[in-house]
Amino acid sequence: MNSLSKVTHWPLRLKIVLLLFLSSVLPLAIMGGVEFYHAREAVLNSTSALLVARGDEVAGKLDAFNDRYRRAAARLSVLPDVARYVQSPAASRKGLARAVRAILDPWLRADSNFRGAAILDATGTVLLGTEEPLVGRNLFEYRYVREALQGVTVISDLHLSGGETGAAPTIAYLAPIDGKHGRVAGVSVVWVRATAFWKVVAEGNEKAGPKSFSVLFDQFGVRIAHSYSAEIIFHPGGRLGQ
Repeated sequence: MNSLSKVTHWPLRLKIVLLLFLSSVLPLAIMGGVEFYHAREAVLNSTSALLVARGDEVAGKLDAFNDRYRRAAARLSVLPDVARYVQSPAASRKGLARAVRAILDPWLRADSNFRGAAILDATGTVLLGTEEPLVGRNLFEYRYVREALQGVTVISDLHLSGGETGAAPTIAYLAPIDGKHGRVAGVSVVWVRATAFWKVVAEGNEKAGPKSFSVLFDQFGVRIAHSYSAEIIFHPGGRLGQ
């Protein structure tokens, strides 16, 4: 009140100067605040759109990666020598194994991303494969094997292989092998090194600006890929549910 009473006693000329100042500065301050707000919104929208675009780009590359090896497993499952081998009685398979081996070995060497390949029978047992410790082993315990034996093409979660194959980070791609009367005679499976998958994710590092990165979580919130930090892979992004 004291300050207001002092203003009322100012000379008219000073009051006019104050009025002109307020009438010119106040609109500029309001306009500046509005422009700052809109500029901030524009930056946020632009950043959000960039992140979405880069996320879609990485997702597209990962889809292409998975589709490549899914189709590889599917091609293997329909080769005549492979189908004949699986559909034949156990006593006849030994004579047919050489033809299948002649397919698997050079095929595997053609792509360094392959960890191994195998042919499973209808029980999930490895009949023939490029990794000898797995031959004769029943893999029915793995969910992705059980799903493939139901007649569907399957891509496994990223996981560590068993100790007999070096506990290697791996993705499995499986395709059913058709048998007689519409039954599944077996499964073709190719195991791909997860390092190849991680390289695709690494390509997205800093694509959305300095210090930006790409990270991929599984359905449980565990990191299964990171564009620059391998140390936090297989670690949860937060507290896991009970």
